[in-house]
Amino acid sequence: MKVGLRWKLMILLVGAILLFSVVVGIYSDKTMYDNVIKAAQEKLKGDLALGAAYLDQRYPGPWEIRNGKLYKGSTLMNGNFDAVDKIGSLTGDTVTIFQGDTRVATNVLKDGKRAIGTKVAPNVAEVVLKKGATYIGKANVAGTWNQTAYQPIRDSEGRIIGIWYVGVPNTVYDNMALSYAKYMAVFGLAGILLIILISWIFAGYICRPIRVLGAAMQKAGEGDLTVRTNFEPRDEIGLLGQQFDRMMEMREQTIKKIIDTSRELFNSAEQLSRGTEEAVKVTEQIAATIEQVATGADNQAKSIDEASNQIGEMIKQVRQVDHNSRTVLSASEQASAATNEGSKAIMLAVEQMQTIDKAVSLSAETVKSLGKRSQEIGQIVTVITGIADQTNLLALNAAIEAARAGEQGRGFAVVAEEVRKLAEQSAEAAEQISVLIKEIQAETDKAVQAMEKGTEEVHHGIDVVQKAGTAFNDIRNSIVNVGERIKEVDLATRSMAQGSDQASAAVENIASIAQETAASAEEVAAATEEQTANMQELAASASALQEIANQLKELTERFKVSE
Repeated sequence: MKVGLRWKLMILLVGAILLFSVVVGIYSDKTMYDNVIKAAQEKLKGDLALGAAYLDQRYPGPWEIRNGKLYKGSTLMNGNFDAVDKIGSLTGDTVTIFQGDTRVATNVLKDGKRAIGTKVAPNVAEVVLKKGATYIGKANVAGTWNQTAYQPIRDSEGRIIGIWYVGVPNTVYDNMALSYAKYMAVFGLAGILLIILISWIFAGYICRPIRVLGAAMQKAGEGDLTVRTNFEPRDEIGLLGQQFDRMMEMREQTIKKIIDTSRELFNSAEQLSRGTEEAVKVTEQIAATIEQVATGADNQAKSIDEASNQIGEMIKQVRQVDHNSRTVLSASEQASAATNEGSKAIMLAVEQMQTIDKAVSLSAETVKSLGKRSQEIGQIVTVITGIADQTNLLALNAAIEAARAGEQGRGFAVVAEEVRKLAEQSAEAAEQISVLIKEIQAETDKAVQAMEKGTEEVHHGIDVVQKAGTAFNDIRNSIVNVGERIKEVDLATRSMAQGSDQASAAVENIASIAQETAASAEEVAAATEEQTANMQELAASASALQEIANQLKELTERFKVSE
C-alpha cells in the first residue's frame, strides 16, 4: 500500500502534536496530583496539631500508662471513641490513638467495625516509635492506603508510649486525578481533531503543485520531451518546476543531436562490418594451414622430450642405486668393524663378570665373618653389662656402710657415689652398644642375602654374555658375505651409469633440434592466430557497433520532440 505525500505530512504533524499533547498531559496530571498530595499533607500537619490541641483542652493532664491502659490526665483513652469521632467530624479525617503500636481508639473501620487492636504499619513504627520522629506520607491503614500523619505520644518523662494519627484515604485524591485526566483527554482530543482538519487543508495546498510536477515528470519518463510545468518561482516548489522546464529544454536539444548522429553512425557501421567479415575469412584459412604445421612439429618435440625425460629418470635411478650400494657397502664395513669390537667387548665382559663373581664371593665371606665378630662383641657387651650391674650393687652397699660409719665414712661415701655413677654410665653405654650390635647383625644378614643374590645374577650374566658373543660372531660372518655381494653390485651400477649418460646426451641433442623446429612453427602460428584474432575482434567490434547504432536509432525514435 502506497502512502501519499499528503498523508505523510498529516501523519508527521499529527504524530508530533499528539506526542507533545500526551507528554504535556502526563506531566500536568502528575504535577496536579503531586500538588494535591502536598496540599493534603500540609492539611494533615494542621489537623494533627488541631487534634492534639483539642485533646489537651478537653482532657487536661499528661499522657501515661496505668495498669496497662493509656490515660490522658485522669481520662482513660482506651475505647474513647467520642474524642476521635469529634476530631474526625471537625477535620474530615480518619483519627486513631495508639497505645504502643496497637489501636485503642479509632474511627477507622475494617469489615464494618472499628479497627481496635490492629497494628500500625511496620515502616511507620520504625520512624515514630523507634526514632521518635513524625511520619508524613503514604501508609497502609487497616488494609487501605491513606495520606497520613503520625507523631509520637510521650509521657511526662519524655518516653514514647503511643502514637497520635490523622489521615485521609488516597481514593479521594486518586478520583480527583482521574477526573482531571478525563478533562485533559477530552480537550486534547478536540484539539487534535481541529489540528487534523487544519493539517489536511495545509497538506493539500502544499501537495497540489507537487502533483502537477509529478505528472509532468511521468510524461517525460514516457518520452514526451515537450512537456512543461510553467510554474512561477514564488517558492521552492516553483523554483523546482522552473528548473525542470530548463532541464527538459536542454534534454530535447540533446536528443535531437543524438538522433541525427545515430543515423550516420548506423550507415558507417554497416559498411565496416561487411569489409571485416571478408578479411576474417581469408586470415582464418591461412591460420588453419600454419596450425597444422605447428601441431606436427609440436607433437614431434613432445615425443622427444618424453623420451629424454624417461632416459633422465632412468639415469637418476641408476645413480641412486649406485649411491645406495656405496652407502650400504660403507655401512656393512662399519658394521663388520663394530661386530669385531663388540666381540672383543663380549670377551672382556665375560672376564669382568668372572672377576666380579670372585669379588662378590669374597665380599660374602667377609660379611659372614663380620656377622660372627658382631655376635662375639655382643657376648662381650653382655659381660660388661653384668659387671656394671655388679659394680652398681657394690657401690650401693659401700654407700650404706659409709652411712653407718657416720662422719668417718663420708669420704668413702663420695667415692662410692662416683663409682655408682660410673657403673650406671657403663651400663648405658653397654646397652647402646648392644642395640648397635643388633642393628649391625640385622644389616649383615641382609648383606649376606644380597651377596648371595648378586652371585646368582653374576652367574646368569656370564651365561647371557657368552651367548651374546656367539651371536656377534654369526652376525660378523653374515656382514662379511653381504659386503662382498654389494661390491659386485657397485661395479655393475657404475658401468650402467656410464652407458646411460651417453644415451642421455644423444637424446638431448635430438630434443634440442626438435624444440627449435617446433618453436619456429609456433611463432608463425602465433603470429597468424594473432592476426586472425585481431580481424575477428575488428569484425565483432564492427558488428557490435552496428547493433549499438541500430539500438540507439530505435531508442531515439521513442522520444517526442518538436519539429
